[in-house]
Amino acid sequence: VLPVVMTLTTIVQTALNPLPPDPIQAKMMWLMPLMFSVMFFFFPAGLVLYWITNNTLTIAQQAFINSRMGVPLKITNPLTLFKS
Repeated sequence: VLPVVMTLTTIVQTALNPLPPDPIQAKMMWLMPLMFSVMFFFFPAGLVLYWITNNTLTIAQQAFINSRMGVPLKITNPLTLFKS
């Protein structure tokens, strides 16, 4: 269960970040959470829990900073990256 939650928090964190200008980097940014989810099934639960906590705090921090700076919420749609 923890690796699935970790994957979801990483995807949300990725969606809140702006896309890099290089299309290959943008695709890798979306594929990394999926690769990590496979890897984290074999890691200790404490490490996965630490990663989830870090992701959650980063999401909250980014949302707070964006709201204070007046940056509108923009969520990146990953499906547009993989259409050729």
